[in-house]
Amino acid sequence: MYTVCIMIHGYENTKQASLRVGLSDSQIRRLLESGMVNGMKTGRDWLVDSRSLDHYMLHHARRGTRRRKRGE
Repeated sequence: MYTVCIMIHGYENTKQASLRVGLSDSQIRRLLESGMVNGMKTGRDWLVDSRSLDHYMLHHARRGTRRRKRGE
């Protein structure tokens, strides 16, 4: 079995996207399925619109929440 890699300018697969922005593959897929990030489905795989993901990370992504110390 051979794996075909499709390269389209401005798009990356979910693994590349997850490594670049620090989210898991499944988080990237959920963003795509919900429409929060643009992309296209090719068979069972997703191609992520890099600019759309960058925009999401800049404006919508929540960074880790601060835990309160006891007594605060």
